[in-house]
Amino acid sequence: MRYYQVVGRAIPTKKVQNPQIYRMKLFAPNSVVAKARFWYFTKRLVKIKKVKGEILSVDEIFEKDPETVKNYGIWLRYNSRSGKHNMYKEYRDVTLTGAIQQMYNEMAGNHKARFQSIQIIKTKVLEDKECKRPQTLQFHDPNLKFPLIHRATKKNKERRPTFTKKKPFI
Repeated sequence: MRYYQVVGRAIPTKKVQNPQIYRMKLFAPNSVVAKARFWYFTKRLVKIKKVKGEILSVDEIFEKDPETVKNYGIWLRYNSRSGKHNMYKEYRDVTLTGAIQQMYNEMAGNHKARFQSIQIIKTKVLEDKECKRPQTLQFHDPNLKFPLIHRATKKNKERRPTFTKKKPFI
């Protein structure tokens, strides 16, 4: 999943020389899908079709600090078999696109929602005190440790050579 900024407008006419320019930030696997989603949303929001409009630019947005773990809050809307639902989800990841990918995977697994039926309304980087969900709160303990159980010691590696004349005894 990638994060795109798509800028477009209606084609200038004699009546409207300088039409309004619209900018939208979207998540899509590639730029072609980002353009298609831009037209999907602008058709509903502003009543501009793809035939009567033009794309001015498509730029990919990259994370400023992809090496630190952050909490992300995602507000979304999706269509299910029973109707439209609004939802709020929290994820921990190093990038926003990683958190969005987790969200799409969870929505596909737990709610059987497809990519086309999910609309991301808003995303936000959350502070530790703003988090609500237990799956993100469990990582906020300052004394949290992850044990490394199956570590091979250096002594065992040195004792056994990589290549031998006979079949090694395991």
